[in-house]
Amino acid sequence: MIVIDATVLTNFVVSDEMFLLDEFCGDQGILTREVVEGFHQGVKKGLWKTANVEKWEQVERESFQEEVLYQHLSRSLGVGEASSLAIAVERKHDLLSDDQLVRDIAHRCGIRVSGSLGVLIEAMGRKKITYQAGNWMLHDLLEHGFQAPINKLEELKI
Repeated sequence: MIVIDATVLTNFVVSDEMFLLDEFCGDQGILTREVVEGFHQGVKKGLWKTANVEKWEQVERESFQEEVLYQHLSRSLGVGEASSLAIAVERKHDLLSDDQLVRDIAHRCGIRVSGSLGVLIEAMGRKKITYQAGNWMLHDLLEHGFQAPINKLEELKI
């Protein structure tokens, strides 16, 4: 399973490229209740348009260990990131996040992590999009506030 956190979800919603996230996750994507609630609050505030996030399973913390880890993580992370990371760690799921602190913690816990750039690279590797389209999408993400160590996908030398 792949836990999708708020950073990646909203990046693909605001850039109008949800189909790439759909393709990447397929039926393996899951969202925490906190991410779904935060997403819908953002829609109500006009921060982004609505999207069909209900296609992915919505999960909640089920174990004592998940709750303890969530409480600990929520001291330094937002509730969406904390809930996503707690679920990924305790259930040994992959994680999609663009939050550097979340990624660092996940790596230390042995969780496989990717993010918005990884989704774009995978789409290019599967020939779902061209380099040109990938660069256009990266530019769109950057225009909507995404922070990346690159400005063009060619800089990755893939």
